[in-house]
This record gives sequence, structure tokens and C-alpha cells, in this order.
Amino acid sequence: PDPPNPHCVVCGSARVTLVCDVESMTLGKLIEDVLKKKLGMNAPEVNAPETILYEQDDGLDDDEIEQYTKNCASTLVNLPAGGVRHDTTLKVSDFSQNFDFELVIKHVPKEEWDEETDPDGYALRGDKVAAADVEENGAGDTNGVVAEDVDDCLIVDDEDEVK
Repeated sequence: PDPPNPHCVVCGSARVTLVCDVESMTLGKLIEDVLKKKLGMNAPEVNAPETILYEQDDGLDDDEIEQYTKNCASTLVNLPAGGVRHDTTLKVSDFSQNFDFELVIKHVPKEEWDEETDPDGYALRGDKVAAADVEENGAGDTNGVVAEDVDDCLIVDDEDEVK
């Protein structure tokens, strides 16, 4: 078999950058919209440098469930252990899929977002990839997700078609 692709999130050795407004995005939106819908995770676990921010509720104590529910309602900047701010690196994993990677958060204030270009209010970017690379490679509209032209790994939204 081929060795793991260093730019593939599924191979577990990539870093993904999430550009968002940490003062308005909640952990719940990050989990539901970004991790589950965009990246296809089933049971994500989100770890900040000093604490666990979220785990699936299977086998958790009542106080842990209460804390993670409270975290989901909080904006990223207001999370425990100092919050998630610009350049915070989160460790994200899904043991049900053997899927883990680092998620680097880049803060851009909500006022600076172009709602036509980025209607979701966030953008995902792959490791060492710029938007210009996608256009040059003919990848077309990726709905805010920037991917490298590598045959080993392709992340596709449910709405997008593979051409």
C-alpha cells in the first residue's frame, strides 16, 4: 500500500485551517457544520491545548455531558481554559472512523466577511494550499473549502458533484 499522504485529512497527518469569527462562531456550529457536515465526521472529539472541549456523550458522566452541552452553546472565544483565539490549534479526532487531525483557527472579524463569497461565515483551507492554487489547478468552486490537487484524498460536500 501507498504511504499516508501528508496533505490528506483522512490519513491523519494533515492540518486544516478554519477561518472564522471566534467571537460569533459557537463550538456547536463548529461541530455540526464544519466537522460533521463539511468533513463527514460521525463522533468528533475536540481538544484544546489545555482541556477537552467536546466528546460524544456515550459513557460520559452527567457532569461531563452538562459541561460539553454548555461548551456547545458558547462562542469559541468564551470556551474554558482561555477560549479559542487566533492561531489556536485544536486536536480533532473521531475514533469511530480512525480519523484525527489538527484544526488551526484563524480569526477574521464578522464585519470583514463578504456574505456573497462566504455565506457560511467561515472557510476551510487545507495544509499549505492557497486559493490561487485551486483556481490554477482548475478545481473550480469549492464552496469555501480549498483542497490540494492530490488524487489520494478529496473532500466533497454532499451538494457538490465530482467532475
